[in-house]
Amino acid sequence: MSAAVPEAPARTADTEAVEDAAVLDRATHRRVRRRSRALLYSLLRPWRWQVVVAMAALILENVAQLIGPLLIAQAIDHGIPRAVAGDSGRLMWCVAGFTGCGVLAAAARFGFFRLSGAIGQSLLLDLRTRIFQHARRLPVAFHESYTSGKVISRLTSDIDAVRDLVEGSLDGLLTSLLTVAGITVLLLWLDLPLALIVLVSIVPLVMMTRWFRERSQRAYRRARNTVADIITQFGETMNAVRAVQAFRAERRKHAAMNDLNEVFRDAHTEALGVVARYTAGVRLAGNIALALVLALGCWRVNEGALPLGVLTAFVLYLRRFYDPLDELATFTNLYAAASAALEKISGFLATPSSVPEPEAPKPLPADRPGRGRLVFRAVDFRYAADGPVVLHRLDLTIPAGQTVAVVGATGAGKSTIGKLAARFYDPSSGQVLLD
Repeated sequence: MSAAVPEAPARTADTEAVEDAAVLDRATHRRVRRRSRALLYSLLRPWRWQVVVAMAALILENVAQLIGPLLIAQAIDHGIPRAVAGDSGRLMWCVAGFTGCGVLAAAARFGFFRLSGAIGQSLLLDLRTRIFQHARRLPVAFHESYTSGKVISRLTSDIDAVRDLVEGSLDGLLTSLLTVAGITVLLLWLDLPLALIVLVSIVPLVMMTRWFRERSQRAYRRARNTVADIITQFGETMNAVRAVQAFRAERRKHAAMNDLNEVFRDAHTEALGVVARYTAGVRLAGNIALALVLALGCWRVNEGALPLGVLTAFVLYLRRFYDPLDELATFTNLYAAASAALEKISGFLATPSSVPEPEAPKPLPADRPGRGRLVFRAVDFRYAADGPVVLHRLDLTIPAGQTVAVVGATGAGKSTIGKLAARFYDPSSGQVLLD
């Protein structure tokens, strides 16, 4: 039995409208982000313990790296003076500790990359499988409105954007966040007046980061839309190349492809311009803060209010504090592309089927196979929820084994009856029964 599901076409149209929009209103943007995060959590759920182990390895690496400047400060303020006096024990312990931290950091990074690489590839495999299986399950009605170019884009370019994020910069983000958090604590512990200069410089950085995230997401959403249009245009042109050549439509197709390529170029150019401005702003704020720290720090060292080793460690930490922000800009750039891709993938996977499987399917008895009696009982049908009625109150019975020819004028609904019989569509009301 085939029953109507009138809500599905509306959901499909809503999905396509959200995908094609370059700018979303706030409520829609929150809904789309929740949907994308739910997809990401479902992909990571089978690997949650491996993710915990990978995070532990990354934390261990960052702790080992953060200890290094403290050992340098100890060597300058205590180890070297004692070594000059003939006692080199403290200096040797500092050197050995620094070497051990380097070895530990390298081992932890190796373990993190091996584990995170396996998780990332398994996640991408799961995502590809979900997209293909969902596309295969969706009915003909969906594929008639949702072009094959968009499906291919979900499975290729959008997956590539997620892969670039997982393989290229996810570890950079985690490392940057841990480094910035750890160094902030250490700067406050080493010297509060110098640390206040650094904290003040964070305010413009936060404002620039918010501006950068909004602008880059808008540009990459526009780029992802254009990629699907380019694939669609190319596929349609190549599939109909005989007709294109026969009707001399090469120039028109070439102009259409050029327009799409220019839109794609402009979107990426805008995104790269945003990255350039953000990176320059981060480095300017970092250099100004470093200059102020050196000026105040050198004056306090000269006054005897600050040990030279502490200033040296502070400057080393400060360089490490701003360097991850450049990596954060790179990550944010990739994240904007991957976020736009995940929004489209999650929207595609959330598209319901207009021909759903029955909740309680009735299997045919093994001792009495189906004979083929087909009945249309009070069937109304329209291709779209707001479209015209194609079939109105159709009652038709075709006995098993009988050959029936359906004739009529163009648009009378002959092929629609065949599509309903094959259950490419469900009726808007009424029933289609087999045996």
